[in-house]
Amino acid sequence: TYNPSKNLIKLSFKYIDRNPISRLSNLNLNYQFKYVNDQKNAASSKKVKEIKVSDEYVVVYLEGVPEKFGVVSASIEPELTHAKDDEKKFNGSEWKFYIVEDKVKIDKSMKEMKGTDLVNEGVEEEIKAVDKEISDVNGQINDLQIEIDLTKKEITSKENDLDFLTAEEKQEFESDINSMKSSILSSENRINEFKERIEKYKQKIELLRTKMVK
Repeated sequence: TYNPSKNLIKLSFKYIDRNPISRLSNLNLNYQFKYVNDQKNAASSKKVKEIKVSDEYVVVYLEGVPEKFGVVSASIEPELTHAKDDEKKFNGSEWKFYIVEDKVKIDKSMKEMKGTDLVNEGVEEEIKAVDKEISDVNGQINDLQIEIDLTKKEITSKENDLDFLTAEEKQEFESDINSMKSSILSSENRINEFKERIEKYKQKIELLRTKMVK
C-alpha cells in the first residue's frame, strides 16, 4: 500500500513455519530496497521501520519513496537470532520481490500504525480470509443442492414413466433411478461435510476475535 502524500509504502507479510525455531520471533530480517529504474538512487539509504506483530505477521514501513518511483526491488535475508555467526543464515535463503508503481494499492489516508492497531488489522485480515473460505464452501453447497434438485426431478419423471415401459425398459429405468439416488446420497454426504467445515471456520473466527486488542 502506498500513500503518495506521505511518500510512505506499507508492506505486510504473513509468514508460516511449523518449526518453532524459525518463527519470526527467532529471526532477524535484513531488508534491502533498491530503485530499479533510477540507478543514481539505487544505493540510497531508505528509512525502514519493521513491526513484528506476531509470529506469523510482520509489517514494514518504507519512508521517503517518491511518487514516480517506478519499480523497487526488495530482498529480505532472514537470520536466526540466537545462533552462532556461522550458523545464522536461515537455510541460506533470501526472499525477493518487486514493488511496481502501476500495481501498488493507493491509500491517501494511510499512516504508520502502532503495534496494537496492527494486531487488530492482522486479525481482521485473517477473518476476511476465513470468511472467503466460508463463502467458497457455501458456493459448493449451493452447486450440489442444485444438482440434487435436478436429479430428484429426473427421478420423478422416470418413476412416472415406469408404468408405460416394457419389462426390459423398466429394469433399465430402475437401474438408472437407483444410480441417481446413490448420487444424491453421495452429494448429501458431501454437503454435510461442507457444513461441518463451515462450523469449524466459524469457530476459528471466534478464536481469532479473542486476539483483538481493545
